[in-house]
Amino acid sequence: AFVRGVLQICQQLAANGSQSGIGLFNANGRKVLDLRPGPNDVSRLSPGAYFIGGLRTGVSCRPVVCKVVVQ
Repeated sequence: AFVRGVLQICQQLAANGSQSGIGLFNANGRKVLDLRPGPNDVSRLSPGAYFIGGLRTGVSCRPVVCKVVVQ
């Protein structure tokens, strides 16, 4: 997904995140932003590829990762 300025996180994705929430990570794996349900301001980030990450709670506890490109 391509985003410009605001990254919208739906309630369902946030509910599937880890207990400490989900985050936005750069290509090096460093967390650059804590994400919350609703609009998240990404206008201060450098353009490039980022990853939304967290752990899916429940039986599987599998990681959830989505790629986004900030323009």
